[in-house]
Amino acid sequence: HLQPMVPDLLRFTLTVSANTALEASLRQHALYFIEFIIENKPKSFLANVNLQDVIHLCFLVMTESDEEDDEENSLRMYGSQIIDVLALEIPSKYVWQPIMERVVQYIQSPRAVERRAAIVAVTVISEGCADRVEENFEQIIPWILAGLKDERQVRQSALVAVSEIAKNLSDALGPYHEVLVPLLLQATTDQADIICIKAYYAISHYIACDPEALLPHLDVLLKHLMSGLNHENMEVKELALNALSSAVSMAGKKFDPYFPETISVMKDWMKIVEPNSLFIRNQATECVAMLAGAVSREIFLPHFKEVVSTTMTGLESIDDAEMREFIYRFFEQLARVYAEELSPYYPQLMPYLLASCQSSDGLVYQNEGDGFNLFPDEDPETPSVNQ
Repeated sequence: HLQPMVPDLLRFTLTVSANTALEASLRQHALYFIEFIIENKPKSFLANVNLQDVIHLCFLVMTESDEEDDEENSLRMYGSQIIDVLALEIPSKYVWQPIMERVVQYIQSPRAVERRAAIVAVTVISEGCADRVEENFEQIIPWILAGLKDERQVRQSALVAVSEIAKNLSDALGPYHEVLVPLLLQATTDQADIICIKAYYAISHYIACDPEALLPHLDVLLKHLMSGLNHENMEVKELALNALSSAVSMAGKKFDPYFPETISVMKDWMKIVEPNSLFIRNQATECVAMLAGAVSREIFLPHFKEVVSTTMTGLESIDDAEMREFIYRFFEQLARVYAEELSPYYPQLMPYLLASCQSSDGLVYQNEGDGFNLFPDEDPETPSVNQ
């Protein structure tokens, strides 16, 4: 067992992680080990480290460079991941105060990278420390609103914060919609594609968590979403379309005035056959399904046969598992709303449904063994924190 070695290994990896003279890849491995111990041995971790030192290390690696680097494999990512795991695995009575002390300090920094780190920290603890974040949200929301007007790297993190808080604390953002929604919509017109991507992502989550708060902004929201459909960046276009689908579901018959323009674009995109662009076709198919359930019957019915025929053609001519999932959800939605109109298509559709039921595509088989466990089960008693 590694149990007796854990204290020494933690001290060693903390030293390596903090040493800026070492190669980044080596420090990443050390940070990953720390994260692994927190996840698998949280009580031993608490008993053998100074929590303040670990949190200091996390903010250190998140703020070493002022450059906007690739988050995918950066030290910044490891720093935020450790804070996330701390919040998830360690009781909030231990981690909340020391993390927030750093956040308050860094949010006032003249360095954008430090303001960014403060917002990232609040974002990642919004799941593990959800109750504490909600209790202190009046203090936190001004930081996020200011971040949405800050330099690009801070704006990007603030948009992610909106997305994550919308997911983890669905009621928290509603009271601030009059200030927040205009800032999100402004971000959809940013010159930087990454800001537009994060903005549409945030809007989608905001709509999903609190649609009532966005209804007063429906007209201006839909104008921005429709504008996003014409963006040159395909990822921006996809996320704008995804947000539009959420808005359709939220708006219901209030979407009727926007239906003609929307259905015209969707019908074109439902005919895409290029393999690299099928994700747009899939999102368009989903959007039309949302439209079917939202808008008035008299304006959707004239398009019914065309969209069903286009969808069936895709099912018959394109062998793509992901696209079939979207198609089946499309027909599920139509069957709820237009059961009588759809019934003539059942003989054509059923063989594909049955074939998919019998297919093993996507199934994962697991062994029923005990698996590999690096550490024995821990004593349920929580030790005192080494501070």
